[in-house]
Amino acid sequence: RARRCLLGPMFGSLFARRQDSFHNEEQGAKAGSPRYSKRRFAQSPRGAKSRPSLQLDLSARRQNKSTGSHSLSTPSGLPLSDQAGVASSKFSPDPLALVRKLPVDASAAKLQMKRGKSSLLGSWESYFGELRGALLVCFTSGKRPRVWNAQEGDSNLKLLAYVVGCEVSRTKSDVVRLKKDGYFVSLRLESKSLCDRWEEALRLAASAPLMGLSDFDLLAPIGKGAAGKVFFVRDKKTGERLALKVIDKALSVLDCQSSYRHAVDERLLLQLVDAHPFFVQMRYAFQTQTKLYLAMEFCDGGDLFYYLHFHQRPLHEQEAKRVVAEVILALQEMHRLGFVYRDLKPENILLDAQGHIRLADFGLSKKLEPLGDAGAPMMANGKVVRRGPGGGNARSGYGAHLQRTKTVCGTHAYVAPEMVSGMSYGLSVDVWTLGIFLYHILVGRPPFEARSLADVKRNFEKLKIRFYEDIMSQDAIKFLMGLLTWDVDSRAGCISERGLEDLKQTAFFTRMDWQGVIRRLRHQHGLQPPAIVHNRHPRALPGKSLDEADAFLLRNFNLDEWVGVLPDADEEDLLFSDEQLWPPVQPERKIFDASYIAGFSFSSR
Repeated sequence: RARRCLLGPMFGSLFARRQDSFHNEEQGAKAGSPRYSKRRFAQSPRGAKSRPSLQLDLSARRQNKSTGSHSLSTPSGLPLSDQAGVASSKFSPDPLALVRKLPVDASAAKLQMKRGKSSLLGSWESYFGELRGALLVCFTSGKRPRVWNAQEGDSNLKLLAYVVGCEVSRTKSDVVRLKKDGYFVSLRLESKSLCDRWEEALRLAASAPLMGLSDFDLLAPIGKGAAGKVFFVRDKKTGERLALKVIDKALSVLDCQSSYRHAVDERLLLQLVDAHPFFVQMRYAFQTQTKLYLAMEFCDGGDLFYYLHFHQRPLHEQEAKRVVAEVILALQEMHRLGFVYRDLKPENILLDAQGHIRLADFGLSKKLEPLGDAGAPMMANGKVVRRGPGGGNARSGYGAHLQRTKTVCGTHAYVAPEMVSGMSYGLSVDVWTLGIFLYHILVGRPPFEARSLADVKRNFEKLKIRFYEDIMSQDAIKFLMGLLTWDVDSRAGCISERGLEDLKQTAFFTRMDWQGVIRRLRHQHGLQPPAIVHNRHPRALPGKSLDEADAFLLRNFNLDEWVGVLPDADEEDLLFSDEQLWPPVQPERKIFDASYIAGFSFSSR
């Protein structure tokens, strides 16, 4: 411990630069296969000789008799990236992409509707009805598709209605009525009990506040990345301080198909993980013609990157173990929902005032849809899509029930071998990045330094991963070596369908109270974000001011890091919000603006 303190300045330089994420970088690379070796007196990051340390050697090329060495070249000859999104000229925005994925809050196989500018006008029409969030979705009666996608279900979609702000009343035992702006919609259900459930769901959806940019006072910038900017804001109605993520549609949504999917999936995931203890919580979501806005809880512990930089040291193993335990529970929930994260790193781990983690920034996450038939391999162009490095049977292993993807994205130093192999991959990349993440917070830097895929290639070909026995227990080294196994089918956490659950049974987590972890019980090895305000006059946006309460909340943020980050001019417009869906619209006749994403609006209140 004394050695850690003395070498603080050295680690300060290691934590001085944030790791930027990338997406669809078109650059070739080949992945190597690891082997283990030993070397006495390896030089530790402390600049002193340590005890013998194990090394993970990535220099050997893995050969496959049928395909040769894995490379980034695709059958089309293009460098590996999400081929569907490379040619933006072929990309066509899909306004209903999010609506199709939203969870169903109420459903009725036989729903009758009467609508008009008078409660007495109109005739009863039959539909298959669903309530998805604040959207009433109606299909042709009896023709609701088993799986709603653009090919199967859109032709049967007849009506969309946004119910927020509607007056909800019960006119008969089996009829519930919506009223807004002088327009009436009456819904007749098959039974009183079904009508009770629909009335409850409609009242909850209709009571949500209508939020927009004018409801927030932007006070200070607290982050900026490839996908957008983040601001410390005040909710004008409640006074609550929130973090507002602003995503530029032109730069980060409408540039290609994969970016569009990522924006949709980020918004969807934030809704699905509502109330989970280890995810940042979304309060509101809304959009304008040019921007997407996600208002989230503000975590005053800062991010883990700043925590490490502030303390000028990496984490002790017991501290790191507690952090990784919380991360595993968050990743388990993501994977259960069918999402792959792909961007785990200290910069994306927020801390609350008690030092518990919140997973954040899901701009590179993707929803992996279930395979068409249970256990059947994924097909593409009539051929079976292979699993990736290590091959493997698509019917076994972690996430085998999900389809796979090929997008090359994330953070260069964290990229998994299978991502740059030219093959498709699944949840396994999150297991690899978990290993890189643990190494990073234990040692003070990732095992690799990389700023491009060319660097990644050289790392896999030449570099060795060193494990320092003066700061890592034998259980930690064994755990890391299991996570950083090149072959997916042999990687810890990927071998069986239990996935990350297997990691919880390893010797590294012996005596870990997992119930205490999920309940966020205080622990002697938990992190303790600073509670002292070092800068009583943090830098605000031009024309804004921050009071003492704001200075306390921002105590774990370096606002000087984001000097020059300013909000772009923007304005609200009904044509680019879900409010355009009242009165109910017929999608087959409605021409949506290309920048509009239906169902994006959200409120947790």
